[in-house]
Amino acid sequence: MADLSRMRSKAAALTVFLIVMCMAGHAMAADVTIYTEDYPPYSYAGDDGEVVGMATDRVRQIMTEAALSYEITILPWPRAEFRARKETRAFIYSLAHSIERSAYYDWIAPIAKPDMYLFARTKDLRAVTLEALKGGVFVAVCSEKDASCGIMRRAGVPEEKLLFVAPSGSSEAMMILYGRADLFLGDKRLHPVRIASGDFPPGSIRPALKLDEDIAFYLAAGLQVDESLRSRARDAYGRLAARGEIDIYEGDTSP
Repeated sequence: MADLSRMRSKAAALTVFLIVMCMAGHAMAADVTIYTEDYPPYSYAGDDGEVVGMATDRVRQIMTEAALSYEITILPWPRAEFRARKETRAFIYSLAHSIERSAYYDWIAPIAKPDMYLFARTKDLRAVTLEALKGGVFVAVCSEKDASCGIMRRAGVPEEKLLFVAPSGSSEAMMILYGRADLFLGDKRLHPVRIASGDFPPGSIRPALKLDEDIAFYLAAGLQVDESLRSRARDAYGRLAARGEIDIYEGDTSP
């Protein structure tokens, strides 16, 4: 009987320990998980593994002002969007604002403004104009998983001249270099970064046409996320903006 009593006491103690550990784990959990992708100079892992970048700096400002604890996680973009639209305590950046996405997201704060260009092979000397796009002169590659196809359509590219691929900048560039398509959409600010990372050889791709697109990258939250979390972040951005302590990163787009 004494042995049985000791076993019961140990079991009870173990149960209490597990409950305490579980409660401690919940207490240490971040208020929000923030998803993004490897997308320098906006967001990328620094030398110490911490997520850094121009857009990341602004997200951290907002979260600090909101007094919300958070963890930033880099994922492939489709997975980042999937989680942001399913989880109840998740934000996402840098998400390009679009009417279509407004059915799923609450746009908390603008954090960066890309400089969007159509890129072509350097050896392709044809003039890339809006008239030529609308006339179906060029085949353009884009992804339905990001904003690129919508931008191409608004620029006037006929549907039959759109070539759809998975969202990967390197694959789009390769399709241009191999002659399967003529144009792809990109942020001019990322051009030197992509050359340095080996997405395409130096001098092989040129910015061919600047698109007059009023696009902004946002910190956003799925509509399933608790409104109190969304409001705290949105209000924090409003306070920072009113004090002139935060701006929209536009960067240097000089050649």
